[in-house]
Amino acid sequence: MECIGIGFKRTDTVHPEIIQEKAGAYDLLASKNLSQGHFREGITDFCEHFKLDFLQLAAFDEETRKASSRIISSQLTAFHDTGEEPGFLRFIRNEGAAFPGTFYLIFACDWNQGDPVRLEKMSLQELNGYFTRNNSWYLWIFNYSARRFFPQLGVPLIIELTTKPFNHFHQQIELSSCN
Repeated sequence: MECIGIGFKRTDTVHPEIIQEKAGAYDLLASKNLSQGHFREGITDFCEHFKLDFLQLAAFDEETRKASSRIISSQLTAFHDTGEEPGFLRFIRNEGAAFPGTFYLIFACDWNQGDPVRLEKMSLQELNGYFTRNNSWYLWIFNYSARRFFPQLGVPLIIELTTKPFNHFHQQIELSSCN
């Protein structure tokens, strides 16, 4: 089971009920309740360590009308292949400008307390380009003897997003200042 969500600094004024309402317009469910899975321990530890509030995101399956983070991952892979922008990216792009200056997208499958993560920092404007280049949030490993790529889900991805253009030459170390 996968988990995708948004983290906000507890010191920021964020209204989860407004985010939940806006997410619904993109066929997304946003919940303060973290579902069961092998990611709970890692997400909880990460959010406590960096003093973040977390909203889990899921997309609705049109046939079953059930919500799942896995659907978002599948849509991100399709975006890489077809260029069709998923509701998740439209939601972040259109509504993210109203979020606090810095917020976090959190992607995990298996995540235990203290496990290392991949950290990417970018502006809101760079997000679609990241997923165009990287085929979802997965870490893709090439097996040269089988001559194919396969996803590695064991390393969570944290994307630190800023609503302002990001200066890659003078990166602000947001996470390290949260200690």
